[in-house]
Amino acid sequence: MAQDYLELVVDVVRPFVEPDLALTSETALEGHIDSMAMVQITLALESRLARSFGPTDIQFDHFESIGSLARQLSSIASSRQ
Repeated sequence: MAQDYLELVVDVVRPFVEPDLALTSETALEGHIDSMAMVQITLALESRLARSFGPTDIQFDHFESIGSLARQLSSIASSRQ
C-alpha cells in the first residue's frame, strides 16, 4: 500500500521542488521545501485523498523524505480501516 502513496506524494511534492530533482522514496525533503510548502502539500494530500488529517497525523518529522511521508500516509490509512 505504501507504494500507492509513494506515487501520490511524488505527484503532490513535484511542484514544490526544483524541476530537475529526482524524486524517489529516499529523496530528502529538507532543504528543498519550506514550512509553507509543507502546509500546502498537506492540504493537497487531504484534497487528493478526500479526507482531513488530525492535528498529529502529519508532523514535521514526516517530511524527512518522500518515503517517510508516504509511509505515514499508509499508516494513517491502515489505522482508519
